[in-house]
Amino acid sequence: METKNIDYYKNKIEEIGSLPTIPAVVFRVMELIGDENVSFSKLEKVISDDPPMVAKIMKVANSGFYRTTSEIKSLKMAISILGLDEIRNLVFALSLFSSFKKLKDSEYFSFTDFWKHSAGVAKVAMAVSKFLRLKLEEAEFVSGLLHDIGRLVLQSFFQEDYTQIYDLAVKNNTALLEQEKNVWGVSHEAIGEWLAQKWGLHQDICEVIGNHHTEDYEQLKNKELVAVISLADHVTKVWGVSNDPLPFMDEMENNYGYQYLVQKYPKVSEIKWDEWVELWDMQIDEAENFIENVKSI
Repeated sequence: METKNIDYYKNKIEEIGSLPTIPAVVFRVMELIGDENVSFSKLEKVISDDPPMVAKIMKVANSGFYRTTSEIKSLKMAISILGLDEIRNLVFALSLFSSFKKLKDSEYFSFTDFWKHSAGVAKVAMAVSKFLRLKLEEAEFVSGLLHDIGRLVLQSFFQEDYTQIYDLAVKNNTALLEQEKNVWGVSHEAIGEWLAQKWGLHQDICEVIGNHHTEDYEQLKNKELVAVISLADHVTKVWGVSNDPLPFMDEMENNYGYQYLVQKYPKVSEIKWDEWVELWDMQIDEAENFIENVKSI
């Protein structure tokens, strides 16, 4: 397979067309929830302009996932019970899942497992951020959900080539990322960041997508957010929820996100990881339940 640069893949994707998009309602919801003065009624009106989205929210809200004590009968009630942050996360996840829903599984790639990993990273990142009391403006969920979006794009447009990448990773007992760079000359980080920029996502989220495997934190603007997602990605892989074809057994101390966080927040070194097993399992189980509920819509 001939090594090519990122422009080749960008141009190829543009030529093929049908690049997934994010509905305008998602950006409007994110913008509104970023406003500390937003009212429930204003948010309700914006989401109500997208009836299919309202139907999806209502179905998930009443699926049992949120364990509400009574049936949620209106969008207003859903916003009130679930809260602004959860509604934002739900709107974003539902839109993103729908955008790639037609992608078919291959020998190595499972659409469901991809989203389980992504949702797992999002949930674990939120737990880590809460533990360290970081002020990341609730960007952990969206960043975690999107960190590997470039891999989904490559799988969508270059499935046959990507299967060869998986084969080489298994044959050479190496990480998928290493084979992407060695064979293609481009990684899912670069492709994902390009797509996020085309979508007009916040620069912090774009930075996470393009650098969640980086070891050079000096170049980053939002170091804490990238580090948290990198660490959450590592933990989720260790717990067996991964996009890579091989088991992930790397030590926590080798993760660049952990290395950065432990320097700035020594409290990280006090974490007894084996005692966090129950917490991680709970977060990943929650992520899997979330994906199963969204899948049915």
